[in-house]
Amino acid sequence: MEMNSKIFEQWIEKQLVPALPKKSLIVMDNASYHSVRVEGTKPPTSNSRKGDMVDFLNKLGVEFDMKKTKPKIYEIIKSKKIDPVYKVDEFLKKKGHEVLRLPPYHCEFNPIELIWGNLKGFVGQENSTFKQNDVKSLIQKGFEQINSTTWFNSCNHVKNNIEPKYWQNDAIQDEIQKIIIHIESDSEIESESENDDLSDGDETEDYEWP
Repeated sequence: MEMNSKIFEQWIEKQLVPALPKKSLIVMDNASYHSVRVEGTKPPTSNSRKGDMVDFLNKLGVEFDMKKTKPKIYEIIKSKKIDPVYKVDEFLKKKGHEVLRLPPYHCEFNPIELIWGNLKGFVGQENSTFKQNDVKSLIQKGFEQINSTTWFNSCNHVKNNIEPKYWQNDAIQDEIQKIIIHIESDSEIESESENDDLSDGDETEDYEWP
């Protein structure tokens, strides 16, 4: 069965939440079925009706000229920084938990990727018949080998090996020397320029003006 938002939300409610300690932190990636927004919080697109755009801005309490054209109103919407509100996040917050969402395309920060890697490796090594039922049995056996120590080591690997590399790269900056610029008047610049012209040769001649 393919995962979708409905199945995921049911799993959150029926299985995950009852098994969580109080005030847990849930690390969430940005899979589409994790990221269904609360109805009415998703900003309109350029193809939306003008009325929907107007309603959205009114809910935000944004003052604007109702006589503006649809493209102009959409420009106002794009100029507002609107944080997404996700259904599962709101549900978990009401249950006393906190959700930490990973940056897009950075699944390496999630320890569960290491768990999946270990499971796939186990099934790949032990699979000799390539029959569906045998593979299911291996998957179940692989899950049974995942314990609190496995999770602890995976979390520590992310914390002690993956995260420091990003912190280090993020902190690298080229050392920039101070540059002091003296702003002089035009007359001073012209005077210096004339003096430079006169000092180009080894010797200077005296000019007698008539």
